[in-house]
Amino acid sequence: MRSVLIFNTACPVTGWALSFWDAMFWVSLPGMQGAAAIADILCGKVNPSGRLPVSFPYSENDMPSYLNFPGDGMTVMYGEGIFVGYRYYTTRYHRNQDDQFAEYVFGFGLSYSEFEVRNLRIESGSIETGLDPLAEVENTGEVARKTVIQVYVHDPVSTLIKPVCSLCAFRKVYLEPHQTVTLRLHIDRRAFESWDPDLHKWTLEDGNYILNATEKTPDAINWRNRADITLRCDAESPYSWGVNTSIKEIYETPELNAALHRFMEAHGLAWEHVLTTYEYTAKDSVSLMLKNTGCPDKVIAVFAEILRKMRYRKP
Repeated sequence: MRSVLIFNTACPVTGWALSFWDAMFWVSLPGMQGAAAIADILCGKVNPSGRLPVSFPYSENDMPSYLNFPGDGMTVMYGEGIFVGYRYYTTRYHRNQDDQFAEYVFGFGLSYSEFEVRNLRIESGSIETGLDPLAEVENTGEVARKTVIQVYVHDPVSTLIKPVCSLCAFRKVYLEPHQTVTLRLHIDRRAFESWDPDLHKWTLEDGNYILNATEKTPDAINWRNRADITLRCDAESPYSWGVNTSIKEIYETPELNAALHRFMEAHGLAWEHVLTTYEYTAKDSVSLMLKNTGCPDKVIAVFAEILRKMRYRKP
């Protein structure tokens, strides 16, 4: 005998017992006609097409606020920072592949049809000005249905701490069996920016970004049906390599270390200046270190240009 679990809840529940059921429906707060709607879905009269707006943790200690809530007395510390909801779960799952956290995450949803997402591409625009991506979606099943195509942005190497992925665009579309459509979406520049608490402003890092288009879930490891594209951002950022780059970053980055070594040798500058700065004042900028050696501004500008050409450091 098959059993179906129906969640008539306003919020997620822990998922440790979900494996005991053959199917599950999360209907949230459906209202007075909710039972009739559920009956239509169970009988196949209606093809479900919803998506989870929240994530279901495996247990309470999997939640990002587990160590902080309910706090001590009248004080609660919001220690999870930017890692709230799916941003936390996908980042944790990405780093812990053996985690028991399953696929019941924000954006997840099943139906009586299957879809294929492919050929993600950019129609116009850029990261710096906002862009318009296109993606092809095919209903590969035998039942008509709506689906939600979700686009997530990844910054594979960043200066700031960021989640593995962030939702930047989505669109719902209806498809007949075996029908293929091309979806047009829009992504603003802000989707690629992050808040720098030290600079007190939104910043756009230079380098490569990855866009993923999927129709099920932002599972950063096991997306089984997604389309990817890598984009380059040429914008100058506070983290771009240049005259303000610290000696610590240059010394600890092999290609920059080698470039500075060649530059110092070519201009007759002693490498000991670099070693001393790195040991005692590693956060000093390379321009300050070079000025302390008596290097003229014109020569410093030459090395700054070398750094600018190398600044696209993200793979």
